Amino acid sequence: MPHKDSHITCDTCTALKHSIFSSLREKELQVINQVRSGRLVKKGQIIFFEGDQVKGLHCICYGKVKLYKTMDNGDMQILRISKEADLIGYRGLLGDGKYIATAETIED
Repeated sequence: MPHKDSHITCDTCTALKHSIFSSLREKELQVINQVRSGRLVKKGQIIFFEGDQVKGLHCICYGKVKLYKTMDNGDMQILRISKEADLIGYRGLLGDGKYIATAETIED
């Protein structure tokens, strides 16, 4: 999710120095920029749902995201709160290709 500036790129992201991508070279960041997409997600919106097919990784440039599972009785179990520079959605890629939790924004 990009900062409020929709033209932000990985190499200009203020979260870069704290992210998993901080050790990448400029050329490597350019490759990521060519295949990435960004969007501003408002508070309370769902980024992805538990059980959906993984469509990519999500790097949080700005704001916070709540990752949760829905229990059989309908209750929500919060797994973690992700913040700036965190990467979410990767566990589904490592597993069966489905997101293991729902990601909902708690800040823009």
